[in-house]
Amino acid sequence: MIEFVYPLAFALLPLPLLVRLMRPYKRFVPHVRAPMYQQLATASQQRPQQAAWVHRRSPLQVFFLILNWCLVILAIARPQWVEEPLPIEQHSRDLVVLVDISGSMNERDGEGQTRLQRLKEALSDFAEQRRGDRLGLIVFADRPYLQAPLTADSEAWRALLLATRVGPAGRNTALGDAIGLGLKHLQGDDDRDKAMLLVTDGADNRSLVPPREAALVASQRGVRVYTVAIGDDSDSAEIDTATLQNVAEISGGEYYDARSPDAMARLSEDLAAALPSELRVEWYYPTRDLYHYPILFCYVFALLIAVISIRRQQRGGRL
Repeated sequence: MIEFVYPLAFALLPLPLLVRLMRPYKRFVPHVRAPMYQQLATASQQRPQQAAWVHRRSPLQVFFLILNWCLVILAIARPQWVEEPLPIEQHSRDLVVLVDISGSMNERDGEGQTRLQRLKEALSDFAEQRRGDRLGLIVFADRPYLQAPLTADSEAWRALLLATRVGPAGRNTALGDAIGLGLKHLQGDDDRDKAMLLVTDGADNRSLVPPREAALVASQRGVRVYTVAIGDDSDSAEIDTATLQNVAEISGGEYYDARSPDAMARLSEDLAAALPSELRVEWYYPTRDLYHYPILFCYVFALLIAVISIRRQQRGGRL
């Protein structure tokens, strides 16, 4: 299907008619009539030269001129060939996962694996279901660090998740600073749904920004924070559940307690239910410009008009 980018250009088609209605410019030059022109030329030893004249345009020339003008307007209108639409998947949510890698994440809760290892398995399964989201990864202990920027490549995200380990970021827990860094990487693109998933087994003891204040900023920016408590359910003193619940409530997210073995096993499913993946499909219409074809024919017809004019001049046709 052919469409025009600038269809209003066709309003210029009648412009030559207006030019045609205008009176031609005439210039009168004083002159003297000589009845013995040839004798005067011979006596003055000058060779008479042919004067200028205006050719009368033939119907074929007029036709080509009109056709050329139409082609010029057609090229200005910029015709395009619009092909069949193609579906393009648009990611509907930006989700940054904040993973605690403080010293306590190296503890084992009676199942042979450390807390971080169990969390990696749960989040890996969770990432496989995020077809409609872009995922980011921030690890934190004494300070937060960006492990993976927002990406739609879930395999690359999982590889960076599995490469994390306890120790390089320190031994303490900075929940508020981690939320602040997550907000920094969720700036821009207001059309997307933005959320953060905070997973920790401890209490904030290192942040420069209190977690509640960071949650308030997240709420103002439309970012929901989902908090998850993991670890040993028999030792509840390590985790500040009140702060996690408060952070989730202030930002419009939810709090999830995954300290029991059964809850940890269901963590991936529960998170998928709390944060359903949505994949938006938009249609893209491929186009090809066609304006160069009218321009090419303009050159051809202009050449034909020039050839016709030269041949008529050689035959001596004049007004």
